[in-house]
Amino acid sequence: MPRGPAALLHGLERVSPTRAAWGVTLLGAVARVLYFPVPAISGSDCDAVAYMEVARHLRAGHGFVTNTLYHLWVTPAAFPRPESLWNPLQPYAIATLGAVVPDLWLAAKLVALLFGLCVPALTLFVTERFTGRRDIACIAGLLAALDPTLVTWSARPLTEMGTIALVTLVWVLAFRRGRGAGWLLGVAAGLACLQKYQSGLVWLGLVPAVIADRGGREGARTLATAAIGFALVMAPWWVRNLLAFGDPFYTEIKWNLLCDWGLGGDELRFWARFERPPTLPGYALTHPIDALRVTYGGLRVLLDIGWRDTCAPGTASSPTASITSGSRRRRSRGRSR
Repeated sequence: MPRGPAALLHGLERVSPTRAAWGVTLLGAVARVLYFPVPAISGSDCDAVAYMEVARHLRAGHGFVTNTLYHLWVTPAAFPRPESLWNPLQPYAIATLGAVVPDLWLAAKLVALLFGLCVPALTLFVTERFTGRRDIACIAGLLAALDPTLVTWSARPLTEMGTIALVTLVWVLAFRRGRGAGWLLGVAAGLACLQKYQSGLVWLGLVPAVIADRGGREGARTLATAAIGFALVMAPWWVRNLLAFGDPFYTEIKWNLLCDWGLGGDELRFWARFERPPTLPGYALTHPIDALRVTYGGLRVLLDIGWRDTCAPGTASSPTASITSGSRRRRSRGRSR
């Protein structure tokens, strides 16, 4: 008879998927509801306010427009102007919920909360799909229910929690069999992309995973159906962009690939410039050395930001700073010899 941790794992292995999903969802709900009142609009993230601004126009029937500028090199003919930077699903969800919740800040937080409530159960399901073990899946679901980052971000009206939920749903559906599996997979991938454009990169992992799981012929058939479902979800947004900008795939985000951290390494220099900056492919072809330098500088900035966000202030210097100071000390010792 197993004892200790082995007994716990043995017991979790016998829990039904439905009961396990409800259990981690309820635990996650308690943690998230307790934290929900903490974030306030004063001092909130500027991105959250931008999504609320678009949602305000949607609720008023003005369309996907805004009275703000993210980049000064965008010169609209008038305000409100068609928005091309922010992901569409989040503002539409806020505006839809805002029809019954007049306070847009509360509506925006509720959208994040609803996505966050789905994450523990989805984590449980996707873990069991990947590992084939119910006990490991239950532990993963429990961690997702109580993880401080997932709990706190479920009360922040940003796209991150919706992205986590929808991308996890994509991977749950990636290994699902049965009628309509490909369609559901494509719809989920489309919603994830509308929630955050960068989620479209999930296809890079999805294609080989589905083919490996189903084989070449069945996998190709499933992916073809998923691609159609994805296109059907994205089509209204592509049509809107074509009518508004003359380009179905137009978005200001494509300039961020190069310039958000580049062109001198100063993001304010990018946002505040008055001439439209080049996009990454064209700039890289004409300035390959500078493009490599900018990319290297951007990776250093992102690494330092991640280090600061995960380490307490003053506990350690950033990794790139340590590397730089170490190389300086080595050069200094070389000169002294």
